[in-house]
Amino acid sequence: MVPFLCCNVVCLVFVVCYVFFIVTLVYIYLMFTDGMTTAGPAPILSPMEIRKEWLAAPMERRRELARLYPDPFLDTSFLHSLRVGLVEKGEMPLRYLQRNKLRQGPGGDGAPAQLSRLALEVVSRDNQIEELIGLYSAQFTEPDIATFRKLIRLAPQRSTRTRTSHTGIFHWILRSITDGAVVGAATGYIHRSVSYNLRFLELQFFCTAKAYNGCGYARFLNALIQHHALEVDCTFVLICASTSAVPFWVKASLGYHMLDPQRRSRIELFYKENCHQFVNTELLVWDVPCRETVFQIVAHAMAKLPPGVKYARDF
Repeated sequence: MVPFLCCNVVCLVFVVCYVFFIVTLVYIYLMFTDGMTTAGPAPILSPMEIRKEWLAAPMERRRELARLYPDPFLDTSFLHSLRVGLVEKGEMPLRYLQRNKLRQGPGGDGAPAQLSRLALEVVSRDNQIEELIGLYSAQFTEPDIATFRKLIRLAPQRSTRTRTSHTGIFHWILRSITDGAVVGAATGYIHRSVSYNLRFLELQFFCTAKAYNGCGYARFLNALIQHHALEVDCTFVLICASTSAVPFWVKASLGYHMLDPQRRSRIELFYKENCHQFVNTELLVWDVPCRETVFQIVAHAMAKLPPGVKYARDF
């Protein structure tokens, strides 16, 4: 009987010690891991997904993303796209982006990799129209979205071998070839009127993305518009500029000026009858000079682009 009791006591003591040992191990584990459970491997994300999540995340999550996915953060073009996103969100001053965008690109020429080459797209698809409306509505307080959708429409698909008179609406997007970023956009309308004896290009909407303001892209896109006016045999370019934007357009580098009294009455009459009118605006014109002068304007505008940035077409 006594040996049996002793055996039971020994077993009970062993069980108690074993349970105490397990509880101690669990306590030590929780103490050193701060009560956190181990996480699985990080999901695979593309650089664009990382950029989107990084821009929307708080600071702690941004640091965690940089730790989990270090490779994209070693790419200068990816870092520049993050700075562009911060500027667009208002978290970084624009002047900081302009100071830092001329990082070492391919060949060490100082140009950001994603802006090494630019191309001009002629808008011909509905998704490009949506890009335009999104860009314009973010920059202009007038008109509203419904009016934008009425004005920003695809050009009619009509062409013949003998047609040489260019008329109607057109849309351009200035885009980076490498990463597809929209640098700027323009919408114009070519008017031809026999009764008014007018042949001119109306620049309806024009802007550059906020991240690229102050770097020469607006001047370059305007030079392309002026070159197009020469190519389609227009005598002047007309813009309806807001009062606050008039000082920008009358700069010598752009070349626009106020209408003189002799031309104002005829052009204003045609404009009121055939064009969409905006409030608090002023009509400005740029008279098309000779071909050599237009090519000089384009060349000077290209020279003012950031170092290393090239246009995909030769003039």
